[in-house]
Amino acid sequence: MNDMEKVELRCCDGPWLRFTARLLAETTTQRPEGKPQRPRWEDIRLWETANGTWIAELTGCSDEGSERDLVQARVIEASPNEFAQKVAALDHWGWRPHARAMVRQQLKWDMVRDVE
Repeated sequence: MNDMEKVELRCCDGPWLRFTARLLAETTTQRPEGKPQRPRWEDIRLWETANGTWIAELTGCSDEGSERDLVQARVIEASPNEFAQKVAALDHWGWRPHARAMVRQQLKWDMVRDVE
């Protein structure tokens, strides 16, 4: 796998995570450079380790002096049921519109479930 990097996530609601992975996709709700910046925003990332495990990261970011960034992450084990993995990642991100757009545009995921 190319572009592997060492990552440490200091999660606010569980154990800290340390892993080596490649970044599959990322998005932010912060405005582009040159536009007025928000004091609070979200960053969303999806990582993949060498064995196919995914780490879905959601960080609530703040530039307010008294606040700290809140990192949440979910480890999603590799599975033959890739659709279930995708649902688990989007569940972690709360199916936010920017998460849906990220997986559709960057990863080309089709999140339609056919039900009979």
